[in-house]
Amino acid sequence: MMALAPMMGNWISLHMGWRMNFYLIAALAIITVVCTAVLTKETLPKEKRNKLNLSSIFKNYGLLLLNFPFMAHSVIWCLMFSVVIVFISNLSLIFVDHLHVAKEVFGYYQASIMAAFFAGSMGAAYLIKKIGMMTTKIIGSLFYLLGILTLGLLSIFSINSPQLLIATMTLASFGSALSMTIYFTYSMFYIGENLTGSAMSFTQSFRLLITSGLVWIAASLFDGSTKPMSLIAILSTGACLELYVMLYIRNQHLSPATRKLEI
Repeated sequence: MMALAPMMGNWISLHMGWRMNFYLIAALAIITVVCTAVLTKETLPKEKRNKLNLSSIFKNYGLLLLNFPFMAHSVIWCLMFSVVIVFISNLSLIFVDHLHVAKEVFGYYQASIMAAFFAGSMGAAYLIKKIGMMTTKIIGSLFYLLGILTLGLLSIFSINSPQLLIATMTLASFGSALSMTIYFTYSMFYIGENLTGSAMSFTQSFRLLITSGLVWIAASLFDGSTKPMSLIAILSTGACLELYVMLYIRNQHLSPATRKLEI
C-alpha cells in the first residue's frame, strides 16, 4: 500500500484536485481510530497489565532514554527511515518544479522508492532465515550507504538526472527496509518485558518526531537543488555510523543472545 499510495495520490490530484487527498486521509484516519477503539483488544492477561498514568509513563520513558543500546539502535533505524521520507517529501518540488518531470508520471517515481522499501521488508524475512540477522543487517546497511553516498556525489557534481536520483534512493530505501527491522529487534533485546509496550509507543513517536523535524529542516533549506536534502542524508548517516561504532566498542551491536553464541 505504501508503494501504491504515491500513484493513487497523483491520480487523485490530477483528476479531483490535491485537496481530495487530504479529505481521503482524514476519512481513513477516522476509520482507523474507530477500528482501534472497537476491534482492537488488549492481549495481556489482567495480572500483567499496568495502570495508565503519567508518572509510570514518564518513568518508563526515562528508563528507555537512559538505556544506551536501546536508544542507539532506535536512533539508527529511525534516521534511516527518516532520510527516505525526506527525499520523498522533496520529490515534488525538485522533480516537477525544477526538473520539469510530467505530473502524469511523477507518481511512478515516488512509487519506485516505496516499492523498493516493500521489497526490502519482504526480503528481510527470507534472508534472515537463510543467512542470519547479522549478515542481513550488514547487506542492508551497505545498500543504504551506497545509495546515500551516490546521492551525495550526484549533488556535489550537480547531476540532476531524475532516473539517477531515483536509482540512488531506491538503493537506500531497499537497504534501510532490509536492515531496519533488525536494528529495531536488537533494540528490544536490551529492555525488560515490562517496558515492551512503552518502547513500542516511544519508538513510533520518536520516529515520527525525527521524520517531521528533518522534513521541516529540508523544507526550510530548500534552494531548488538536491544539496540540502543530500546534506541532511549524509549528516544523518554519519550519526548512524558514529552510534554503531559506539555500540561495537561496547560490544552491544548484537543482541545479547547472539553475543553469547559467539562467545
